[in-house]
Amino acid sequence: MGIRQGQNPTPRASSRTRDLVMTWVNKYRLTLGVGLAIASLVAGLLMPNPDPTTDRSQAGTRVPSLSFADLEGQPRRLEDFTGRVLILNFFASWCAPCHTEAPILESWLETNPNRVQVLGVALRDSKAKLRDFMTRYGLTFPVTMTTKEADLARAFNVVGIPRTVFISKEGRVVSQVIGPLTRQTLEARVVEAERAELPGR
Repeated sequence: MGIRQGQNPTPRASSRTRDLVMTWVNKYRLTLGVGLAIASLVAGLLMPNPDPTTDRSQAGTRVPSLSFADLEGQPRRLEDFTGRVLILNFFASWCAPCHTEAPILESWLETNPNRVQVLGVALRDSKAKLRDFMTRYGLTFPVTMTTKEADLARAFNVVGIPRTVFISKEGRVVSQVIGPLTRQTLEARVVEAERAELPGR
């Protein structure tokens, strides 16, 4: 039976129409939300890593005497890394920018053999994931594991990664690079550390 002129729709019909409208509105909101989330994710993936910055606030500070163990459990001392510029690279397998940095560092080492020493310091990592990371990028330098509260990280005020500390062969901090290394930045900081050892400087 149709609705006569001047007669309002039944409450049931009105409720059904309202439910239908709300269903479409909710679907639209959900689709819009998913679309925005995907757009944000893509933008994050396409956005280049921020340029590294150089910090010299600890320049001239003598490196403390610290002991630690490498991944094989062998005891090591920081003062054992003498005679050449030492690079302390703080990283982790779960750190996205570190995946960009690792092959750059290893490639530079291959083309500059015996020029520097490198010690990798992994923060809050697991041995299994760390070994996978090292295998993936063919890392050849020794690595130790630590936490933000451990002596190595605390000694250099490391609160975020990647961070790389450049130390002269005399055992003094020259600079720190905050953010993922580029080949150009790596070369420049090594040269700076080498020149810091020259007489009269």
